[in-house]
Order: sequence, then structure tokens, then C-alpha cells
Amino acid sequence: MNDKDKAQFEEGWAMLDKNGDGFLEKKEVHDFFKSMMGEMMKSFGATDAELEEACNNAWEGFLAMDSNGDGKISKAEMLDFCEKHGNPMGK
Repeated sequence: MNDKDKAQFEEGWAMLDKNGDGFLEKKEVHDFFKSMMGEMMKSFGATDAELEEACNNAWEGFLAMDSNGDGKISKAEMLDFCEKHGNPMGK
């Protein structure tokens, strides 16, 4: 990752890791996506159930980064994933 990618990664990480513990858990990812997508999805007629499903699907996508299988994403796991597959938060 170049310096710009690293800066974007750090910015994205800070937005997701709300409790600052160095891990992303389902609730943090869920809350982030709900706050970012909720109004837009509702404006297109999405139901609460559809919004919940979208948030759960986002978490399932994040679990691809959980290399040790502990059910949460460490900063190192996400950084490793981004270095291998590109920064999903920045491009």
C-alpha cells in the first residue's frame, strides 16, 4: 500500500472501530452500514427487514477478512486483506 492508501485505510478503520478496541465486531459494522445506508435504502422503499438483511450481508463480507476465525476483524487482519486484495475503503 502506498501512503495514500494507508491514510485511507486508517480513516476507514477509525470510522468502523467505534469503541477503539482494535477490532471490528458485528455490531460496529452493522451500526456503520445502517447509519450510512439506512436513509438511502428507505428512500428507495426498503423495509426495516431489508435494511437489516443488507447490514448482515455486509458483516458476512467482512468475515472474509477474519483469518483466525475468532468472529471479529483485527486491524492487522484487515490490513493484510487490503494489501492482498486492494483497499475496499479507498478506491
